[in-house]
Amino acid sequence: MTTPEKEMETKIVKIKLPRALFERISNHCVKTSILVDDFILDAVAEKLELVNKERRRRPRL
Repeated sequence: MTTPEKEMETKIVKIKLPRALFERISNHCVKTSILVDDFILDAVAEKLELVNKERRRRPRL
């Protein structure tokens, strides 16, 4: 049986991060036993959810 995550279409995104930021992310991922790609994917998803919630709080004209 396949999970929805395995059925999800993916795209490759290249980004440039400052070396210091990448090292912080990498160190965190080693300590928590998570892949860097998974960490970044989760961080982007959380940010988008937060932005969406903030938009809904704004009064509409």
